[in-house]
Amino acid sequence: MSKRFRARFRADLLAGLLVLVPLGMTIWVFLAFVSLADGFIRMLPAAARPETYLGFPIPGLGILVTLLVVFLVGFGMRYYAGRRLVEWAERILSKVPLASVVYQGLKQLVQTLFSKREKHFRQVVLVEYPRRDLYCLAFVTNTSSFLDVEGARRMAD
Repeated sequence: MSKRFRARFRADLLAGLLVLVPLGMTIWVFLAFVSLADGFIRMLPAAARPETYLGFPIPGLGILVTLLVVFLVGFGMRYYAGRRLVEWAERILSKVPLASVVYQGLKQLVQTLFSKREKHFRQVVLVEYPRRDLYCLAFVTNTSSFLDVEGARRMAD
């Protein structure tokens, strides 16, 4: 295989992962919430379960319960008590070494993805960093140059 083919293959593989991993994680988390909601419904006393009155179980009730819980949490977060609860949880998480790093990274990513800007990341690129022949993923967020490297070199000469 040629070096160029391997580089393109690696870039395409990473681009595919960047699309599929967040999508898969979202689906996995949603299904976990639905399973949890279904479990809570099964834990209710028989007199409180909907199938007792209807005579048959309602498929997808866990999805409705999950959506309702997410809506209620979002509604509560819009008010003072909800924000205070989140601030309290963030203070606790900030004291746990690994959890704080993971939480802050995910929080930043979610805020960026759900902000109202039209283009968050223009493209994904591989950057040779931190040393030669070692690459990491980077997101192009702006096309204007922060530092004119060529101009700085000319000024130094």
